[in-house]
Amino acid sequence: MFLFLWLPATLAFFILIAQFISARYILLAMPPLYLTLFNRATSRMIALAGVPTLVLSVLIATADYRFVNTYPAWVAAHIDPLQKQGFHVLGAAESGLRFYLEQRGIPTLTTTDLRPRGGDLIVRHSTLWKYSLAEHVETMLTVIESDALYDRFPIRTFSQEAGAGFHGSSMGVLPYALSRAPHDRLEIAEVNPLVERLPQESHDGRPLPAWSPEGPILIQRVPEISYALKMPPQTDLKYELDGEGTLEVENDHLILRKTQAEPIVWKNLRIVPK
Repeated sequence: MFLFLWLPATLAFFILIAQFISARYILLAMPPLYLTLFNRATSRMIALAGVPTLVLSVLIATADYRFVNTYPAWVAAHIDPLQKQGFHVLGAAESGLRFYLEQRGIPTLTTTDLRPRGGDLIVRHSTLWKYSLAEHVETMLTVIESDALYDRFPIRTFSQEAGAGFHGSSMGVLPYALSRAPHDRLEIAEVNPLVERLPQESHDGRPLPAWSPEGPILIQRVPEISYALKMPPQTDLKYELDGEGTLEVENDHLILRKTQAEPIVWKNLRIVPK
């Protein structure tokens, strides 16, 4: 009777009471099932059940191993060079990505954190854990790189796009899935270089970057504006411009010149590696 009640009681607890369910937690319900079913099983029956289970376990373990190793590989390939180049990097990530960022001394931002300054890079997920940042930060971001963590191994254990949720029920109803969907999607966003501090305060009547649906913009109405701007070596400035104007970097200052009578709009001004 104890064995018969153990299984449904365990399952009922996770389904009805537990606030957070991971597929792996259901493994706690396996011992009573095994003890009940294998009580009179022959060696042949156990082998017929055990061998496929072992094969499946190895495949799932391999998929999980490859998944968790995508984060350190990505950080080493993308973030380490940016830090060496002189970019200041901040994190808004969770799980393995957060661990490998903090391992490199990169702090994690909170939803009220106003530490970011112009030119800072923020690394975060764009699917699994899309963290919300402070409004003053979020409105000044331009995504400069997006990457999908693909893998040729056709099993996923934690992928929202594949519907696999071995490590969390919010990702999918299945513990694993046959799929080549990306494990995760990551992005590197940059705080508009013209932001001195947050929240922004205007000095000497100079216009400030503002939010727009197309990204941060700066509306220039005067013939010339100058901003302090220190760029890491081997970098360029990229932008989109509505109107006619020129941009020049001189002695750690950015000079914006308007060459038409009407106002011009600088969009998504950003510092990018060459």
